[in-house]
This record gives sequence, C-alpha cells and structure tokens, in this order.
Amino acid sequence: MRDQSTERIVRLTLDRGTDTFFFTRSDGKEARFPFRRSSFEETSTLARLHFSGEFNVVVAETAYGDSIYFEQLVSERRIVLPASAGHYAETGKRFSNEKRYKLALTILQQSRGWQMRDALEVRRQEIRRALLRDAGTADTQKVSAVFTSRLILSTPQPGGTRDTHLQQDCPPSTLWH
Repeated sequence: MRDQSTERIVRLTLDRGTDTFFFTRSDGKEARFPFRRSSFEETSTLARLHFSGEFNVVVAETAYGDSIYFEQLVSERRIVLPASAGHYAETGKRFSNEKRYKLALTILQQSRGWQMRDALEVRRQEIRRALLRDAGTADTQKVSAVFTSRLILSTPQPGGTRDTHLQQDCPPSTLWH
C-alpha cells in the first residue's frame, strides 16, 4: 500500500450535471464536493471542465459531446487567452520567485501580449457613454477596446485609475514571435 502523503491531485473536474467538484489523485481515488452555487451560467453549453496540472491541459466538454482543448487552440493561434489585472494580482502573491516567474511566463505566452484593460476604467467609459446617450449628448471621446495588444500603464488618478496607452495598436504578430 502506498503512503497517502505521496499522492497528489492530478485532475480537477467541474461537472455541471451533478453540480460537483471532483478531485482525482494520482492513485485514481476521487474526492467529491457539491457546488455551493453553480459555476455555470444557465445558458452555457458547457457540461464539464477538466484541469490537469500533471499534463498542463484544460479541456471543456460541451452539452453536445464536443471536447475543446484550449492549449491546442492557443498553440495553433486560433484563440488568444488575454491577461488581466487579476492574473497579475494573483501572480504577485506567490511566495516563490521561481513559481511566480513560471506562472508569469505562461500567462505571457498564452496571451501573446493581449490583455484586458483595467475593468474599472472600462466600466467608467461605459457608464459615461450611457449617461451621455441618455442625455442626448454626443460623445466625441474615442472608446478604447476592452481587449488590446497595446502596452498599458494603469496610473492612479483622482476618481480612480486611468489607462495610459504606451504604443499604438498593432497586430500581435509584430509583438510576439
């Protein structure tokens, strides 16, 4: 019999049909925990999500029986997984420089330089435009894209953060090879 302390979790599955988290150990044993609330939107066609740290794979299974392998789509350059402020905030909390570096490198590689602008700045623009539209006033300010390949520096200012774009939009192929 193997010592249980040497076992590790090799897969995490979120199953919509049973509203359960499954943790699978390297010896094949599972632990099951019910969702406190569903992790899936009512209109979602996702049936199951599998995360395998051992094989560095994320697989989504749809209600129609299709399996979507995100890493394959990213490596084939069919999708981009943009980075966000949340990624950076969580990465910064890691206690190990080596782990922090590896995670940041993975995020950068998967995003190919694309990122989501500061959510508060996006929301501020959306609310401003809605209020102006409601008042019947034309908005002459250019709206920035939510996802961009521009280098962004978010700077604190009175009333919140402001995104400062450090370069013009350019195709990701010119930024990352």
